[in-house]
Amino acid sequence: MLPFYKLLSLFLRVFSRPLINLTKKHHAAHGIKNQFIKNIFFKLGNKFHQFEMFINRRYLKSDSKNPIR
Repeated sequence: MLPFYKLLSLFLRVFSRPLINLTKKHHAAHGIKNQFIKNIFFKLGNKFHQFEMFINRRYLKSDSKNPIR
C-alpha cells in the first residue's frame, strides 16, 4: 500500500507539469529578468527534491543514506 505522502507527491508532480512547461517556455524565450523569481524557482525545486528524498528514505526504505553530490 502506498502512503499518503507518496500519493500526494505523485499528484503534485502530474498536475503541476503543464504549469512548469508553460513557465519554462516563457523563460526560455524571454529570460528571467528578476533574480528574486529565479531564486524562488531554485528554492522550490530544492525543497521538492528534499521532500521526495525524505519520502523515499522513510516509507520506501531506500538504502541510499548518502546524498549524491
